[in-house]
Amino acid sequence: MREKEKWPGLSRRLLLAAVSLAGLMFLVFARPGGAIEVSSPASRGAKAVVRGRVESVRSSWDRSRRRIYTYTRIRVESELKGETPDYVTIRQVGGKVGRVRLIAVDEPLFAAGERVEVALSSESSETELAPGAGAKKHLGGSASELGRAGAASGYIWDGYKWVTSGLPMEYWVNASFSSTERDVLRSSFDTWENDPDSSMEYVYAGTTSRSGPAYDGLNVMTKGYTGGSIATTYFWVDDVTLDMLEVDIVYDYVSWSWSTSGEAGKFDLQNIATHENGHTLVLSDLYPSSPGYQDSDREQTMWGYAAPGETKKRTLEWGDLAGVAALYPTLGPPNVTNVSAVPGEGQIRLSWANPSVPGFSGVLVVRKEGSAPAATTDGTQIYSGSGTTWTDSGLTNGKTYCYRIFSEDGSGRFSSGVTVSAVPRHASALTVAATPATITWGSPATIESVLSPALTPAPSVTLLSSENGSGWSGVADMSWGGESYRAIVSPPALTYYRSSWPGNASYAGAASPSVLVRVRPKLATGLSATALRYGQTMRVSGYVYPRHDGAKAGFYWERYWGGGIWRTYGATYARLSYNSAVRSKGPSSYRPTPRGTWRVRFRFGDSNHSAADSYSRNFTVR
Repeated sequence: MREKEKWPGLSRRLLLAAVSLAGLMFLVFARPGGAIEVSSPASRGAKAVVRGRVESVRSSWDRSRRRIYTYTRIRVESELKGETPDYVTIRQVGGKVGRVRLIAVDEPLFAAGERVEVALSSESSETELAPGAGAKKHLGGSASELGRAGAASGYIWDGYKWVTSGLPMEYWVNASFSSTERDVLRSSFDTWENDPDSSMEYVYAGTTSRSGPAYDGLNVMTKGYTGGSIATTYFWVDDVTLDMLEVDIVYDYVSWSWSTSGEAGKFDLQNIATHENGHTLVLSDLYPSSPGYQDSDREQTMWGYAAPGETKKRTLEWGDLAGVAALYPTLGPPNVTNVSAVPGEGQIRLSWANPSVPGFSGVLVVRKEGSAPAATTDGTQIYSGSGTTWTDSGLTNGKTYCYRIFSEDGSGRFSSGVTVSAVPRHASALTVAATPATITWGSPATIESVLSPALTPAPSVTLLSSENGSGWSGVADMSWGGESYRAIVSPPALTYYRSSWPGNASYAGAASPSVLVRVRPKLATGLSATALRYGQTMRVSGYVYPRHDGAKAGFYWERYWGGGIWRTYGATYARLSYNSAVRSKGPSSYRPTPRGTWRVRFRFGDSNHSAADSYSRNFTVR
């Protein structure tokens, strides 16, 4: 027989604890937020209490792959209560399988080689920990414990957050709750959302037949059985990004009596729900053993103890408010956009586009030398107003100036700000001209640009082009000719050109104004004959370079009256069709009368090409 020892008694009030069960298909923690437990110590419900050494710890999925269980094998050295086999295996919710981990906060953890004292729910070889506090006591050896991610005065945070782009958090309420209970649950979420210093948002999605906990894409509030806890919050997180993924809360309507009015002897639903909803923010329970504990923690909604009839957790205290505001601070207006900084002689010209949102009141520009301002007070405030440009003058050439432009709303809140920097330098300028300004398709034009001042050696100047005067793209480096830069171009259609250079250590870069090169189509006309009898029909073909299949072109018929006078008699039109890889063809016909000398011209133009006429083709009618 092993030696029996006396089990020390424990006492505890109602404990708010966290339990969780879940599983994901990728690297994810299923992390519980919290639960409310009955105060009965483990010893009172234990069938056996033993001391021994942990021989192995292994974890595996259940059949549904919705929970992970951990199995801890202990070699029993002595018994304090009951009689057990030489080895006992304890099953617990939680653990790690591959890349998936399920954590149950406040659930004891074990490590191989650890000496422990445990309270068990049965005397059999396969058992579970007895419910209540004190189920495990570390006696020596390597311990396996999970610490909290961070703590501050009045609250504790476990290190995970909802992605801002994923807010508001949409939640569902199981249809088993009455309409009054649903209203109470919604009010408990509103309590956290209504903090004016927080951006946390919840959206009630409606009722559902689903119940939790289950990793199914829905955040569900449901009734159920928790095995001793008054309510339990289960949540899943991505352990790589530390993002929250899903949360379920189960209220134990099997073991406990509930009220919506603070009735004595029953748990107040709004009181408990407001506390549990704090766990959806990953705020942890506060205990006397918590980091930075102070007596005022006992008044916080996240204080880890509760009692039947209690209602004080319906409202938030300073620590709760500080926690939600720190994790999800109030968002200011959107940032400005299209920010640019153009350096000049001892100055930098800033420009931006203001956000078009309700409540926007203006911008604040802060300047700092060498590095970007981190806040509105980190540097020199050089502009405050609702404009979209500002020239910062009186600067030193060659020195780097950094700016952050904040947008502001009517409540004095600022956006995160947009940074930009530039180095003021001596000014430079570029001119540009095109010769000729209008060409026939396939012909060249010369683009000439002059840089002022003339620099030695001549820097590289780039020619840019655009179809509509915006969205510029580089064409080529222009050639230096001793006095100016030149480039030969042959655009297929109307094209804008301008020149640009980036500047150097002493001179700021510059871009020239734009110049437009117009392009006339190349036209030709073909006749079926040069002489007709009276009453015959003339067939004619027009050719357009470049191709314009489907476009419409015109033929103009004129008769010679003598003395150099031609009089228009008619016009016909043709739809252009494919003729070759470079041109389109437009056939037409006309019956010219009366007799005499005639000519026909072919005309075409569109939005990309200047209107042009072909050479006239003469013929006679006898």
